[in-house]
Amino acid sequence: MVRGKLDKKFQLNEVPRNISDLDRSVAVEDRSPPKANSDDLGQVGAPIPGGISQIAVTVGRLVKRGDPLSTLEAMKM
Repeated sequence: MVRGKLDKKFQLNEVPRNISDLDRSVAVEDRSPPKANSDDLGQVGAPIPGGISQIAVTVGRLVKRGDPLSTLEAMKM
């Protein structure tokens, strides 16, 4: 048994089944790495590791909500 996970066994139509579910009564610590350093205002969090391949704005340009600022390229395997 894994901490924070419940393994349940039952039979359905005389066939043994196993399922796993989260045990919400156990507090599980989040071990995921932070997406950005909260002390550094120059960092922006990204959903996956990658690199910025293109900057779409210039210094002093007025941007509106929804305008593309940059392009993040990453490989998902």
